[in-house]
Amino acid sequence: MNLLSKKRGVSGIISGVFLVAVAVMVFNVLAWQFFQADAYNRIFHERQLREWERYNERLIILDVAVGTERLNFTVKNYGAVSAHVVDLFFGFSNGTHLYYALDVWIASGTTKRIASVGPKLLLSDVYDFKIGTERGNVFAPAQQSIYNQLQPTGQQSVPFTLTFVTDAFQFILYGETWNPPVKSAWYINNPAYKGKHIVFRVNITNTYPSDVVLLSGCNMLLVTPDIEASTMKIGYRMYISNEDTTITYEQGKYKVQPIPSQGQVIPAGKSRYVYFSQTAENNTFATQLDANGENRNYSNYVAIFYKIKNDASGTIFGATAAIIAMQIKTT
Repeated sequence: MNLLSKKRGVSGIISGVFLVAVAVMVFNVLAWQFFQADAYNRIFHERQLREWERYNERLIILDVAVGTERLNFTVKNYGAVSAHVVDLFFGFSNGTHLYYALDVWIASGTTKRIASVGPKLLLSDVYDFKIGTERGNVFAPAQQSIYNQLQPTGQQSVPFTLTFVTDAFQFILYGETWNPPVKSAWYINNPAYKGKHIVFRVNITNTYPSDVVLLSGCNMLLVTPDIEASTMKIGYRMYISNEDTTITYEQGKYKVQPIPSQGQVIPAGKSRYVYFSQTAENNTFATQLDANGENRNYSNYVAIFYKIKNDASGTIFGATAAIIAMQIKTT
């Protein structure tokens, strides 16, 4: 009987220990689940917070300075969180792209000037840029292309605009190409150009929200009061030529390529060079400067005849794309 009682006592102790062990294991499992759920909730909350901060990070780029040696602009933070600007993505119009690291903090509701960053700039440079933040947002200025040259201000509610910078109005002579550097046409002053055949090009921006098609009737008219003081006389009349045309010499004639029958397309909101040299619409002869030399002031009227691409009506419109004051001095 004593032995049986002792065995029963031991079995009770073992059962008690087992129950305690099971209880501890259950508690540990529950605690592990609790800690895992807490860690998950904390990570999920942090991720939601990061996404909220990223969504509410809002910057706008203002006052991009032109005529400078380095990029110079203002950033306004109108979002609900502070922003850490860490990236500068820079691109030239010739296709060159560069990257620079930044370290600029901008508190919510404040503005900050970011100056002297990026590559060294020339006055002839055309570029665009973007800034990136530590949260992964990227912001760009409103302008698609920035000309690093001072320009007049104002609004032109017209179909086509001209940017008044050095390379917006250029020319070449026979034997030359459009490879840089190309001569500016605002002021032509060289006796060696007397009697030379010439091609002009003007950089024109299409302000329509649709592509436009330029037609063969487009022309450039140079008129001057210097031929006869009492009236304005036509000095040169040139018609639109093919894009990138140069002057060739064929069978004793100086020629250019005429505009294709389908016309020249300028995409919506984009700029393209338009070339002028033909002495009559749809011919191939290049314009020749006065062989006797000249010292004259000209008013240059660029007349554009065009259609809106995919316009079912096929309406042909006309507009003066630019009125340019220029001088030709070859005496």
